[in-house]
Amino acid sequence: MAQTITVKVKLLTTAKQASILNAMGKEYISTINALISEMVAEKKTTKKTTKDVPANLPSAVKNQAIKDAKSVFQKVKKSKYAMIPILKKP
Repeated sequence: MAQTITVKVKLLTTAKQASILNAMGKEYISTINALISEMVAEKKTTKKTTKDVPANLPSAVKNQAIKDAKSVFQKVKKSKYAMIPILKKP
């Protein structure tokens, strides 16, 4: 029988890596906010791909941002556009 072991890992980043991660986090949040505002304006989910998203992020991260924006939009739609959340911090 196989046993799974969970290990906590802490990444020790350099100052340059930390600044890159911080910038990517801010870009990610602004991308999600832009996608949500587009969807709210159209009142439907948009069929965006990573090619259509003008963000300086890797395509896998763009794809995750699109999925997260759709998830947030579904909550907005369920609340009948009463509250439109805006993400602020990474």
